[in-house]
Amino acid sequence: MKKLLLFLVCCYATSAVYAQKLELGGTVSLLTKENFEAYSKPLFTSMGQSFNSNLWTTAVHEDRFKIGLDFSFMAMLIPESQKNYTAALPSHFSNPQIARTAYNKNGVETVQPSTVEQPTFYGSTPTTVYSIPQDQNGNYTYQSIGGNAEFPSGNGLNAVLGIPAVQIMMDLPSRTHVRLRVVPVPSIDDDMNVFYGMISVGHQFNQYIDPLKDSTLGISLNAAYSLFSITNVIDANALAIGINASKKLNEYFTVFGGIQYEDFSGTFTYVRKDVTPNEASSNTPYDEVRENLYTNNGFLNINPNNGTYMVNNKDNRKPVVADISTFSNVRIVAGGEVHLKALQLHAQVAYLSQFMFSGGFSVWFN
Repeated sequence: MKKLLLFLVCCYATSAVYAQKLELGGTVSLLTKENFEAYSKPLFTSMGQSFNSNLWTTAVHEDRFKIGLDFSFMAMLIPESQKNYTAALPSHFSNPQIARTAYNKNGVETVQPSTVEQPTFYGSTPTTVYSIPQDQNGNYTYQSIGGNAEFPSGNGLNAVLGIPAVQIMMDLPSRTHVRLRVVPVPSIDDDMNVFYGMISVGHQFNQYIDPLKDSTLGISLNAAYSLFSITNVIDANALAIGINASKKLNEYFTVFGGIQYEDFSGTFTYVRKDVTPNEASSNTPYDEVRENLYTNNGFLNINPNNGTYMVNNKDNRKPVVADISTFSNVRIVAGGEVHLKALQLHAQVAYLSQFMFSGGFSVWFN
């Protein structure tokens, strides 16, 4: 099981920071915005699930002020359905009068495809789609439409560790529970700062309902909001709203469970890394990508009349602004907590798009 890194930039060995912008190189840079969003969606799902985890345990909150710390850890299982996505191919790939295209997958050849299944960040081996441009007589021609369609490989992961959480906890009068999440994150440099903050509020309400008044029973409404940003790279937020209940079985053990709606959204911004005209990646068949690549001297644009390269100012390159989304919206949780005076140990399982295990311990100071 490999750790899910806090910074998405660290997930790509070919990435670098240039002029306060994130550069992605290799075959990742050859993805269209649409295909990049599909490739990275399972990774962002893991991040969103991490942000929305360990927001509550017991629903019984004391009617007084007290403060404590919680340390939580989590792991997610990656389903097979999130290891692959359907990549869109250039429109001319399905037209044999413009280009002869084909790919071979598991010994089966597919010709003139319009889509192809490719690995996500958690998948494994990609499939190259080969293309030979044609002229009106069916002969090879350059035609400025590029060549083969290449895709990045995945990392072959079946499970990942989530982002650990350090939380300040407070019980307030009126049986309200507040959590503030603190994750120490160093700045990347003076112009690229990282910020992560979370606040969660839960209120026990069963004390207002006579049939449910029980010192060992708690039912609580909860809401949480997280904000995560890296300057010029990522701007995202997470939201969770739910209800949980707990029952204290004896002096030492409490069981709890609940359901919550959650979301994780935002934007991820990057620029495509440097290529030169003699690199295979400069001949990508995607107009969107080819027009945004650049050489060591500037943008890599191709003259449609003769196939020669036209170079523009590299500093004016247009960044890719990809949307962040998640597969996970509904979380069902069951778990337990062991009470050892000021120390509580907690563990839980959660059913959502990536099945989760999480646990940790809390220390109350008064």
